[in-house]
Amino acid sequence: MQCLFPIARTAEGILAEGKERWREKRDVRGRRVSECVPGRAAICLVVMMALAFVSGCGYARSPGSQTSQAEKPSESPPAEFVNYTEKVVGRDGTAVTFEMIAVPGGSFLMGSPDSEAGRKKDEGPQHKMTVGPFWISKTEVTCEEYEAFGYPYRPKSSPWMEKYVDGVTCPTMPWGDPYRGFGRDSKPVVGVSWYGAIVYCRWLSRRTKKLYRLPTEAEWEYACRAGSKGKFCFGDDESKLGEYAWYKAKSKHETHRVATKKPNAWGIYDMHGNVSEWCLDWYKPDYYGSVVSGEWTKDPQGPDSGENHVIRGGHFETAPSGLRCAGRDVSKDWWLKLDPQDPKSHWWLVPTSYLGFRIVRPVHGKEPPFPSMQNGL
Repeated sequence: MQCLFPIARTAEGILAEGKERWREKRDVRGRRVSECVPGRAAICLVVMMALAFVSGCGYARSPGSQTSQAEKPSESPPAEFVNYTEKVVGRDGTAVTFEMIAVPGGSFLMGSPDSEAGRKKDEGPQHKMTVGPFWISKTEVTCEEYEAFGYPYRPKSSPWMEKYVDGVTCPTMPWGDPYRGFGRDSKPVVGVSWYGAIVYCRWLSRRTKKLYRLPTEAEWEYACRAGSKGKFCFGDDESKLGEYAWYKAKSKHETHRVATKKPNAWGIYDMHGNVSEWCLDWYKPDYYGSVVSGEWTKDPQGPDSGENHVIRGGHFETAPSGLRCAGRDVSKDWWLKLDPQDPKSHWWLVPTSYLGFRIVRPVHGKEPPFPSMQNGL
């Protein structure tokens, strides 16, 4: 507001000058004239204030030009582009930590070849893709991490309000068991809507002053492959899958603690199985066909619009073919039918026990536009 102070003083002077002119004319002629000098002063004030906002003092921006309040994009990676541990204090005052893995930027063939066993039509055609450097969470977001943001048990005392209210909305504790009977001890959070994951990232960004968001579909597959050109992050040998993933034949029909299987070559855990993961992109089955053939596409954001969002990775009830690096899934409209509210809530706890998410922190880029939507799919 400092830049407005000189303008405010000038405007005040104009008003004062207008009053002096009024008094002088009244004193000389002994009556008030119809000329409204203060009116012109008020107009000057309005014009000057409008100019202040247009020229901006840095505050006026179009929605498309907004950058994250947490972290502005830079032209090059930080001097130390390395793994790190993030610590954040939750809304109830409890501190939680999680690890972020530095993923170097690079290029790869996204999607699957026609010859790959288990391939679905929406995985092709393969196309050249380039992504910039980013950090990705070492594991899926755990119950403890999500509890720091949502489902808060709020003390009634005012000191809590003064210390922990942050102006970001959050879901309240649902009537049912949010852990679906699996428990919470370092297990991935499940049943969170896409909207709930987006707002979690927004809250985390404000708390840490860093830009966190969901991964794009391209970032997710690039991080999953970790340089692999095979069906899985370790190649094509399906017999090794049990070393890396909790899936249908090995999971005993439940989620498991994160990071209890082998990581991929970049140190990222559970990219195959345990729980499926939300991506930032809208889903369209034929989207890959719209990518320009033969050219490298840089940091794609997916379709401009849609009805449902991309899901990746497979889960503890998925067969091996659904755990492949290129495998795609999508949210389902019927998930909202159990929501008794009208209109349907975008916070609605997705009626699945197998869907979670992980987060990324891009080195370059802007915060994605905050969604305006009628549901959390």
